[in-house]
Order: sequence, then structure tokens, then C-alpha cells
Amino acid sequence: MRSLITLITTVLLLSGCGFALRGTAIPLPERFTQTYFKDSLGINNRFERRLRQQIELGGGQLVDEEQAKVSITVSPIKERSRQMALSSNGYAKEYERTYSTTITVVNLKTGVQLGNRTVTSVQNLQLDDRHVLAGEEESDTIRDIAEQELVRQMMQYLKTL
Repeated sequence: MRSLITLITTVLLLSGCGFALRGTAIPLPERFTQTYFKDSLGINNRFERRLRQQIELGGGQLVDEEQAKVSITVSPIKERSRQMALSSNGYAKEYERTYSTTITVVNLKTGVQLGNRTVTSVQNLQLDDRHVLAGEEESDTIRDIAEQELVRQMMQYLKTL
């Protein structure tokens, strides 16, 4: 009985503070039930596939432009890199990578832009000049994390529209 009370209390506290398991869908408003996704990045783009998947998990249905209520356009991800630290050999040891993209939502029935927002993810990348391949792998991992963060921010934004 005591463990049941502890479990219920823990669940209530975590849900109350906004904690959600990864992969939990962010529910979208009714207007996204019929959504046209403008293919600006290329359908095979991993980031775009993630966003499409999250829209569908959130209750949106991706349809042709003629059937859609709203359209979503996402600009290509811009990546900036800044050296934060150098090794004793003069090689870059730490980078700060900034990833940003813009999402635009338009009501297709009225032609009115419902929203436009730029979302940004900043990630730090530490390199070891002795392990170049590991650095490339870590760079890919950092980009993957940044893309997930950008999708999460976009879904939070769409939820407010």
C-alpha cells in the first residue's frame, strides 16, 4: 500500500512539473487535422521526417494541398559553428554549434499567415585531436540531438496556434 501511494505521488509530481517521456506526442489544435506540409527540405531529410511523424502523432493528418486547412513550411536548418577553446597544438578543442530553422504556418482557406517562428538549438561539441573519427561521430550525434530539440520546439509552437 505504501509503495502504491509513493508511485502515485511520484507520477503526479512528475506530470505536474511538465515531465514527459521521450517520444510522447504533443497534442495539436483542431486546425491541424488536415495539414499540408510543403516539401522545402526534401522528403528524405531526417529532420523533416521527424517533424512529419510528430505532427501525425500529435493528431495532425498530412494531406494534399487541396484538402488541407493549413500549410506548414520549414526552412532548411542553418548551422553556425564557433570555436570555444584550442588545444595546446593549436587545434580546435571545443565548438559551440548553433542550429536554427524557421517554421511558417498559413491558413489555406483565408490565406492568412497564422504564425512564423525561428527556433534555435545550441550544442557544445568537444573534440579530441587524437581521435578524429570519434569527433565526426560525435558531431553527427550533436546534430541529431539538435534536430530533436528543434522538432520539440516546433511542436510546442504549433500547439500554441
